[in-house]
Amino acid sequence: MKTSYQSGVRELQSAIANPPDGERSAKFAAYTDERRRFWTNFAKTLPRLERYRAGYQQRLVEIYSLLIPQGMRVLEIGCGRGDLLAALKPSYGVGVDFCRAMLDLGHEQNPGLNFVEADAHTFDLGETFDYIICHGVFSWVDPEVQRAILRVAKENLTVEIEVDGGIDAETARRAIAAGADVLVAGTATFRGGADLYAANIAGLRG
Repeated sequence: MKTSYQSGVRELQSAIANPPDGERSAKFAAYTDERRRFWTNFAKTLPRLERYRAGYQQRLVEIYSLLIPQGMRVLEIGCGRGDLLAALKPSYGVGVDFCRAMLDLGHEQNPGLNFVEADAHTFDLGETFDYIICHGVFSWVDPEVQRAILRVAKENLTVEIEVDGGIDAETARRAIAAGADVLVAGTATFRGGADLYAANIAGLRG
């Protein structure tokens, strides 16, 4: 059964499971509103950025395709428009995002996916998935998201940690030491021009 964010998130009461309380609740709400405004504005500019993002987005698909076979039950937290999720060709794909403007774009761009409007900290879908993607999410949220992930993960969950942003020869070593499995490097790869690409990549690999 397809879940539409327009239908009330499949009767999950806005997918809010355990909202924070007291002073922390007020700070949580203020931060959530700030993040939602950011992504709402980003959604307005997204069509103009397509040609700049195309290469990067394709590379993400190539990387994630090595980790996630086609035909699986896949959840993406912070899915935005759902382009990455759709490209992985899941048998059942669910995208969770708290920004209605991004979900509106996703509903038009990727109608084969199931979109749920909910915050990553507190959602609970009442079902489990083979793979869960949290690309670019952890820099915006706190560890509470991990509890939400465990609610929808199958037993014996295998975690592949991908770090994207700020990766150079030094931070690559630190990220790997901290447990990262996949690194995505942009600026550090292209620094110095084409003649240095191979050396830069070798430096990242250590």
